Parts: sequence; structure tokens; C-alpha cells
Amino acid sequence: MNVLGRTLAFLLIVIHGGLLIWALVGFLEFHPEWVFTDISNPLFGRTTLLWQWSIVAVASLAYLLGFGFRMHWLPEIMTVFYGVMAITCAYQTFFILLHDSRFMQMAIEFLEYTLILWILYRNVWFERWLGRKQNTPTGSVETDR
Repeated sequence: MNVLGRTLAFLLIVIHGGLLIWALVGFLEFHPEWVFTDISNPLFGRTTLLWQWSIVAVASLAYLLGFGFRMHWLPEIMTVFYGVMAITCAYQTFFILLHDSRFMQMAIEFLEYTLILWILYRNVWFERWLGRKQNTPTGSVETDR
């Protein structure tokens, strides 16, 4: 279980680090002289893009800092951020995007949020890392809630 927990921790750090870089590059595309990337969806207006990049950047940073500082409330914090990101995704899917696979992509995104939250709330390694479960002297595990 230790190896699985550490592997998931490393994977989630890489994912959230990548999301943070993706958001920062998205912000750079607001500069009129930026020509190095083109990751922003042309169907999204500037306000939508500013919201999208802001929420992704703040959520990624919250995860990375929360994990690094072993914040006890990280699962609840990420539930709020993923909820906002899911609402944003649903709005974009129903009211802006036009391609045929948009609903499948939304479902996959929702599944990803659900899986990450399940890991944060239910994986024993994460619960111990975040101080949500403690080992007792007899070696059994008690919940610290």
C-alpha cells in the first residue's frame, strides 16, 4: 500500500504541476506579442479564458501547496475547486463548444475529478500523509475526524 500511495502522490504532483504550467502558458497567450503557443480555445472569449486559466492555476497551486504542507483539509479544498472546475466545464460544453466529442470529454473530466477526490478521501496513504488517520500503539488505524 505504501508503494501505491507514493506512486499516486507522485502522479498527482506531476498532474497538478502540469496543469499549473498549462494555465501559466494560457495566461501568456493574452500578451499580444506571444507567438510560441496556441493552446487557448478560439471559441472561448477573453473573459472565459481568464476565468479558466485562473481557476486551473489556483486549484493546481492549492493542491501542490496543500500536499506539500500536509494540509488536513486538502480533500475538502479540492472538492470546492473541482466543483467550480466541473461547473465551468459544463458551461463550456453546453453553451460554447461545438464538436461531437464534447460530452464524452466532459464525462472524462468529471471522472478524473471523482477519482482524484476518491484518492484524497479514501486512500490510506493520503489519509496518513494529511494527518487524517493516525496509527495507534497497537498498530491499528483510527480515524482522526
